[in-house]
Amino acid sequence: MTTPVDTTARRLSATANQIASRPHLAFTFISILYFAVTLGLAHVKPLWNDELFTYYIARRPGMRGVWDALLTGAEQLPPLFYAITKASAGIFGYTHTGLRLPEILGFWLMSASLYAIARRFASAPYAILAAVFPLITGAFDYAYEARPYGLVLGFCGVALWCWFEATEGPRRSLAIVGLAGSLAAALTCHYYAILAFLPFAAGEAVRFWRRRHLDLPVLAAFLIALAPLPFLFPLLKAAHAYAATFWARPHWGGMAGFYQSVLYPSELLLYAAPLALAVHILMRYEGAGGAERRSPISNSGLVVLLGFALLPAAAIILAKMITHAYTDRHALIAVIGLTGVLVWALSRIASNRPAPALLLILLSVVLFIAQSARAYRNLASSAAAYEHTLRFLNENSDGRPVVIHDPHLFLELSALRNGRSGTDLLYIFDRDRALAYTDTDDVELGLIALKPWAPLHMERFDDFVVRKSPILVYGYPAVFGWIVPELQRDHWRFIVSAHNGEQLLFLAEPPVTGR
Repeated sequence: MTTPVDTTARRLSATANQIASRPHLAFTFISILYFAVTLGLAHVKPLWNDELFTYYIARRPGMRGVWDALLTGAEQLPPLFYAITKASAGIFGYTHTGLRLPEILGFWLMSASLYAIARRFASAPYAILAAVFPLITGAFDYAYEARPYGLVLGFCGVALWCWFEATEGPRRSLAIVGLAGSLAAALTCHYYAILAFLPFAAGEAVRFWRRRHLDLPVLAAFLIALAPLPFLFPLLKAAHAYAATFWARPHWGGMAGFYQSVLYPSELLLYAAPLALAVHILMRYEGAGGAERRSPISNSGLVVLLGFALLPAAAIILAKMITHAYTDRHALIAVIGLTGVLVWALSRIASNRPAPALLLILLSVVLFIAQSARAYRNLASSAAAYEHTLRFLNENSDGRPVVIHDPHLFLELSALRNGRSGTDLLYIFDRDRALAYTDTDDVELGLIALKPWAPLHMERFDDFVVRKSPILVYGYPAVFGWIVPELQRDHWRFIVSAHNGEQLLFLAEPPVTGR
């Protein structure tokens, strides 16, 4: 007797076989969906603190102006990222989309590379799954952010594909050139891309052990990719000056935190049920012909994928020993390895049969659309909240300047207000006090360095308090804010003047010193 489950399984198996026969069509559909969603998110998302550094520095005249800005150390990035950003903005304008387009393309390039790599050892549906899986990880947030991480993912994805081609494919010479160029490009977009060399070194060590001789052209590609480093030493020295008091310091728990934040286990746990159902039920309805035969991945290739997946550990060791700065995005290229290992394991478990992959692709697409819809609503709400905050301050400041307690909020509101009439926004800065209260002066130094290139009204704390004038204060509390507790320590009196939801606008009055 045929049950509904049997019928569904057969239909799913037939659909999977159809997709397997037209993989490029399926990948094109995924690409169109990706660009439609990502461009929409890039358009609605407000530029946040780090992206505003990108915006203002990219607007500096010529690459010489960018280089001089990077020499301050306030922005710890190499120059190629800014060259690419300036080129994009020069064509599409200094808009949200124009600034973020390189990262959108970079992230897609990573997905395309993973698709091509997975086709080497897995059937077409699993290759499509390799292209889709990164879209439902935390890495996708950086696909539409005007920072270098999307570009680094793209360049490292291309580098991995080139390495496979150079070591196992027919286009060896061209692949070696691509390997050197893509790794050099990644390194000159973000210094932490140096981590990408480690998995390749491990893979080459395995190849040397098996072959008993070095692959000199591949090793030469690695050395050529490192060639830009000496030219970047002045920037590295300037960036290292910020390391001692950087806001995000490495800790060993960051390794587990990386996988938790990037893989979103509460949602990806849904994979267990359909995978078990697919492997247990669907494979009964597929004969031996249902599985596409592919060459198994080489030991060295698997080691490289595992090496990428384990890069958070290397990133934290590097941060502990040298840079003293670490956030999860510094090890984001681990997503490349995690995706490759996952697809390899699933294809092995399911014997490359297409139906289990189709079920996981469908689930991934549904999760991607649902997550993106929620992100779109949140970002649109955030943009509206910024506009509402500016209106609130205009209506309740009585023409007086408003001191913004939160340095990030100050930068973001100042950028939004630029060119408009309304309340004057003021930030009071002091490096020593910021360090004393927040255990970092990195944010403070960044604003100070950015001030000559951005429309920021800033004043030294000591110059401000000597006037003993009442002020309006907004944006308390904040992680990197210190102005309110310092004024309270000096016995300033705070009175609630108005409220914007849960945020309060204070009237701060100096202490009475005598009659």
